[in-house]
Amino acid sequence: MRELKDIIKESIQSINQTTELFYQQKTKEGYEQLENTLILLSNTMNSVFSYIKEGNDIGINENELVQLLSDAMNAMEKKDIILLSDILQYELKELFENILQVI
Repeated sequence: MRELKDIIKESIQSINQTTELFYQQKTKEGYEQLENTLILLSNTMNSVFSYIKEGNDIGINENELVQLLSDAMNAMEKKDIILLSDILQYELKELFENILQVI
């Protein structure tokens, strides 16, 4: 459980860094940071789903989480960095913070 908390905290920090760059219109730097964020998010999602499969309830709807990630991917495909930033900052980050409170 400690490892899951740490990886979620690291993902939140990376989301903050990425979205700050995009909101400041530092697009090139934002995309560079986004690469790291996506790797962390992938690892975090794997850890969260493993934790759930072990029978732990973290108070989230898995479908909601998958939908958020799908929305984020759609924003990336459309190169809509503001929408992507909003999804990461105001939806995914909030979901991660809720998970941290439960575990």
